[in-house]
Amino acid sequence: MAYQNQSGDRLKEITDKLEKGLQDLFSSGQYADYLKTMSKFYNYSASNTLLIYMQRPDASRVAGYGDWQKNFKRHVKRGEHGIKILAPCPYKQKVEREQTGPDGRAVTVTEEVTRAAFKPVTVFDVSQTEGEPLPSLGVNELTGDVEHYPDFFEALKQVSPFPVGFEAIPGGAKGYCNYAEQRIAINEGMAEVQNVKTAIHEITHATLHNYYAEKEKEVPPEQRKDQRTREVEAESVAYTVCQHYGIETSDYSFGYIAGWSSDKQTKELKASLATIRETAAGLIDSIDGAYQEIVKGKEQVQVQAAPVQEAPGQGEPDADPDTFNIYQLKGGDALHYHHFTGLDQLKKEGLKVEFENYEKVYSGPLTRGDKLEGIYERFNIDRPEDFTGHSLSVSDVVVLHRGGKDTSYYVDSTGFTELAQFIRPPFDVERAAAYVQKISGNVQDADERKTMGAAAFRANVKRLKKLYGEIPPDRPQLRLLVNCAAASPDLAALKERTAVLTEAVNHLKTAELSMEQNYNMIDGIINNLPPDATMNDRANALIDFVEKDGQRLGDGERRLIVYYAEQVQDTGKLAALVDELAGTGYEQEHGQLNYLVKSRVEAEAAAADAQHQKDGPLPPEHDPAVQPVVTVIWSENAALHNGQKMPLAEADALFKQLDAVPREPGQYEKTSFRIDFTFNGALDSYEGRQDFGDGDGGLIDHIQSYREFYAKDEQWKDYVLRNDGPEALEKDTAQRETALTEFVPYLRLHCNLTQMERAADDVLAVVAKIEEPDGLDRTNAAYYGAVQAYVTECRGQLNTGAYQLPEAPKKEDFIDPEYQAYREQVREEVKQEAAAAGLTVEQYAANGYEPRSSSQPVQEPTGTPAMDAIEAKVQRGEAVSLMAMVDAAKSDRAAGRAGKKPSVHDTLEAAKKAPAKPRKPRTKKAPAKDGPERS
Repeated sequence: MAYQNQSGDRLKEITDKLEKGLQDLFSSGQYADYLKTMSKFYNYSASNTLLIYMQRPDASRVAGYGDWQKNFKRHVKRGEHGIKILAPCPYKQKVEREQTGPDGRAVTVTEEVTRAAFKPVTVFDVSQTEGEPLPSLGVNELTGDVEHYPDFFEALKQVSPFPVGFEAIPGGAKGYCNYAEQRIAINEGMAEVQNVKTAIHEITHATLHNYYAEKEKEVPPEQRKDQRTREVEAESVAYTVCQHYGIETSDYSFGYIAGWSSDKQTKELKASLATIRETAAGLIDSIDGAYQEIVKGKEQVQVQAAPVQEAPGQGEPDADPDTFNIYQLKGGDALHYHHFTGLDQLKKEGLKVEFENYEKVYSGPLTRGDKLEGIYERFNIDRPEDFTGHSLSVSDVVVLHRGGKDTSYYVDSTGFTELAQFIRPPFDVERAAAYVQKISGNVQDADERKTMGAAAFRANVKRLKKLYGEIPPDRPQLRLLVNCAAASPDLAALKERTAVLTEAVNHLKTAELSMEQNYNMIDGIINNLPPDATMNDRANALIDFVEKDGQRLGDGERRLIVYYAEQVQDTGKLAALVDELAGTGYEQEHGQLNYLVKSRVEAEAAAADAQHQKDGPLPPEHDPAVQPVVTVIWSENAALHNGQKMPLAEADALFKQLDAVPREPGQYEKTSFRIDFTFNGALDSYEGRQDFGDGDGGLIDHIQSYREFYAKDEQWKDYVLRNDGPEALEKDTAQRETALTEFVPYLRLHCNLTQMERAADDVLAVVAKIEEPDGLDRTNAAYYGAVQAYVTECRGQLNTGAYQLPEAPKKEDFIDPEYQAYREQVREEVKQEAAAAGLTVEQYAANGYEPRSSSQPVQEPTGTPAMDAIEAKVQRGEAVSLMAMVDAAKSDRAAGRAGKKPSVHDTLEAAKKAPAKPRKPRTKKAPAKDGPERS
């Protein structure tokens, strides 16, 4: 522990020096000297370059004590003091997780995960060592070495984003870069060294022009780097590159640097240094590579260097530049067990590294000298300003795009592990067409009367099913054709359908049409429909096509397809639905439509229709502006289906029911969900994953227990503190506190309002059917109508963050005069009957509203049913005595209950103070930066 504290102190000392050194660098006239250091250490991070410069400005090449001895046969001189820099130092941490054992029972296992961290290390400059001579470090300095100029200038022309040419430039300018015409011009008649220096300067401007265009295309104009900053960065890159190659730079002046940097934040200065280092490193690596290729080519043909001639196409921008791309897991509880998990552990749990689960968080140019370890260091120490992800960690993926090819690497528990297939290649229509052509040829040549004909039928159906699995979902028409061909009942049908399929695929391969035109084309092939066919016609054409050989759809499914087509107005989605309903997964006996499928499709159709109409609102139960709406993203439970939508109250009750279903120990069904809602006046969403069988209960109970778990989880707090600092931890803690004290009560209040609304709807539906309503019916109609209006008003206020809601309606305020008079009459009659029996009204009620016999003791009251209960009996048609109604009314008044409900504000306060629901112990892994569930 003492060592860890000491190491942490040294690390803090170094980072503090970095902050101060950065400010001094721009304000003390040392900037040019720093760039000289960068020219020698361009593959080091900007922070480490600054550390080297601050401690030994004349350093030219550094390495660790052992590296000098082992790799260069040199040793550090006695008495030399080292240079402190930062190096990656990932550490392992033991965490507990729950998994299913061989016997099916849940067991807790301990495993190691790797966390990102850094430590101070010591390196020494070559001047501090002695021993064998060092090998050459690339291109020789150009001053005084004239025979290298032609080759070096040719290398510059090859790496330039724009073509480079010479022309007479009036006014004394040495060169310029024309962005509109994408060319670089250099003044004729200058010395060769000046030509090289000018070319580097203009190539730098062209390179950064493309860099800014790519990096800032999504950035608002007011947030982009100003022209002065761009000029500083370009001049700095050119100076660094010239310094690297020993080109004279006395005419460069950075006297304006102090003024430029005076109004810049530390983050902005670090971002500029990172851009300068990255661009300079890319140019140096590219120039070195091009120069070495030129020299190597001359050595191979063994001819004397000829005058430089511009090759056709030289200087044109690279259409497919080398890049590195960082992918990180998407948020949400659905990927909870993927986050920060090593590849071996993923495989043990049956999980995969799938492209669909990731999002690209950064892309940058890939230079020849870039290595995975350097990228790891950079995105943990010197993260670029435009990088919005978390520090590069286990479970992230780095994709290197070099030479037109992608190589993917998983950031593993120890180092990097190459992934065989992460980025899937685009669907090859030409290859698919050739494959279909081969299948069709085999089928057409087969004879159904011979044994080989049956074998050909089975083999080619199997090939079609394999092809179907390779076609991406964004080509639903093609999937439908292939699926229908694979479902052929016999060889004759297969011949007909593969002929249609071949025609369609060949058209897709050759026609330069839009996707919608391609859909029309396929419709035409299927049923000779014109391009302007209505959606109703297309729906019926697709139905006819899939049922050529017999019924595969029921009447309800056909009606649903036509309705869906008319509302959605999307041929691709229509084809996907027909493919789904006609497939074996949804084929129903006797044509009975699956209710859950029908519910999902109708909801999607209704939403699409509202969107098309623009002025047509969503149904209230699916409108997050009215109440929270839950969408099932995916589920392992058969009762739920992808895309299914339902109001929060319905989802909360259904999730509770599904969670309570008995299961084998350790078994549970994962369900990924999203809640869309309006919070504090703005539309928002929350994504998560509930595991049915885990004992969380309803959906809201799950969210509450999940948030409480991470609010108390010290490992999670330690992770946030280590990776993002105390401010991030404070923000994370505040967000979780808000979720528990505001968001969860907000959800529960919405559920309460929905229950009130449904109760009112039920009563009003009954009242509406009564032909001759009496006083009680009129009372119910007035009261429950007021409840409906109250729910609408409260939802609006609740969605804007106003929790001081009005008090709920009181039924006493809505009693019909006729009904009230009737109640008073009944009370008086009961009072008289009790007096005649020698009893109080309470004793009379306790005796069942019957006179007592001489031997019967007086029954004291044991509790009187409330008026709500009495009225519920009346609604059910049960016999109720008038005396029971009177006592219920009296009891209501005595208890202060007469129709009064607690205010929404009181309910909110109670929900805030409610104790947490006990949770089964289950280990959760540290999630991504914003936590697995996000809103």
